[in-house]
Amino acid sequence: MNRGIKVITLHILFITGLLFLFVGGPGYNATRSIGNGWNLGHVALFILFIFILNRDWKGFATKSLKSQWILVISVSAILPLQQN
Repeated sequence: MNRGIKVITLHILFITGLLFLFVGGPGYNATRSIGNGWNLGHVALFILFIFILNRDWKGFATKSLKSQWILVISVSAILPLQQN
């Protein structure tokens, strides 16, 4: 597959995941397995975000693994505080 097509596909998947993050979700009458499967989508979206970040942002990719972990964990800890 062409590199340009891969990049576009990854970004489309990420944007679609962001839309599903804020809209939708299983209804109240959905089974627990459906609800838990839906919640796993957050993990998949986060993994896709880190993959794109590591591939496309050279400032992040050139940092040490320890620095990358600290940055990702600190951003993950700060973002939920901004929603209230």
